[in-house]
Amino acid sequence: MTLVRVPRADADVIHALLAGHGITSVVVGGDADGWYPNLSFVDGSAVQVFDDDLAEARRILEAAPELVPDD
Repeated sequence: MTLVRVPRADADVIHALLAGHGITSVVVGGDADGWYPNLSFVDGSAVQVFDDDLAEARRILEAAPELVPDD
């Protein structure tokens, strides 16, 4: 389940934050695996978690609002 879609650098930070809390996540798409980082600014990269971890992952992100830009 997609938790959030942000630029790749932010997605990597969120991925590390979730890992630090024991939540498995993956960063998907956005920059053609690093070949075209500018594409990340168009669509962003999706941070995905298991459905069972979604509520806890949202709670963690709510505690760190500086990681998710306002739309």
